[in-house]
Amino acid sequence: MRANPGGQLAPSEVVGRDGLVERIWSVLERQSTVLSAERRMGKTCVVKKMKAEAPEGTLAVYRDLERIRTPFEFVELVFQDVKGYLSLLSRTAKRVRAFLCQLSGTELGDVIKFPSMAAPHWKMLLTKTVEDLAEHQERRVIFFWDEVPLMLHNIKGAQSEDVAMEVLDTLRSLLRCMVICGWSLQAL
Repeated sequence: MRANPGGQLAPSEVVGRDGLVERIWSVLERQSTVLSAERRMGKTCVVKKMKAEAPEGTLAVYRDLERIRTPFEFVELVFQDVKGYLSLLSRTAKRVRAFLCQLSGTELGDVIKFPSMAAPHWKMLLTKTVEDLAEHQERRVIFFWDEVPLMLHNIKGAQSEDVAMEVLDTLRSLLRCMVICGWSLQAL
């Protein structure tokens, strides 16, 4: 085996982490979790292995968030991730579509593109996106969000600390809402 500093490993090439992966899956049965360590320790490799080897009945969604600078960019990426799974189920993102139609006053057809005027409404769009997924997804959904602290730092720098805190507060609100509804949304 050769060293691969900075390179991406296939999930099958990630060795010596099976116990850690099992412990994380066990924790995710009960609550959200954060995987934290110094750079180049293999956190992303572990997460990608978990996504590739998710237990039956689990939908694992991975997204690297390090380039996100605004809450609206975050919501657009989450929506793109969710939209694909809704399409697989022959469903539509009803709540998001209705809200966007209210903002733009036009029917969007099968393609949903967020108009720039929707940016101030990112909290509502995120909430409706998650609600649509919760309603139409029968599997347990886990979001593996990589580089969340960097995303929050970027949002703080591009907008403000208050906006970054709003993102965290909104995610906490969605977590509580989904657990109450019997559906769990986890962020790593």
